[in-house]
Amino acid sequence: MVSILINALASVFLLAAAGLLIYLFLVIREQRTDKFKRMPSRRRSQKRKASFRKKPPVSSHHLGKRLICLLNGDVSTAERLFDYVRLRYPGRSNSWVLEKVLYDLERDRH
Repeated sequence: MVSILINALASVFLLAAAGLLIYLFLVIREQRTDKFKRMPSRRRSQKRKASFRKKPPVSSHHLGKRLICLLNGDVSTAERLFDYVRLRYPGRSNSWVLEKVLYDLERDRH
């Protein structure tokens, strides 16, 4: 009789301990996710800012036309590469960004 009572108490204690661990895990996870929600990453904020800027079309620049020729007329790829480099190097001029895209593309082809 005593051993059954001890086994029952041990089972209740283990269940309570497991419940407490699960509760603490959920509380800690919630605190971490709240922390990351409050602190936006640098890239996410740059993308948000970049999407509101009015960007000149790549095809209007003479280097942009050269880039489009290298890409066999694929304007969307040229704009995607241009946007990617502009996000990686904020504050650079459009000419610099186009030169960087052309340099990277020609380097990767050879």
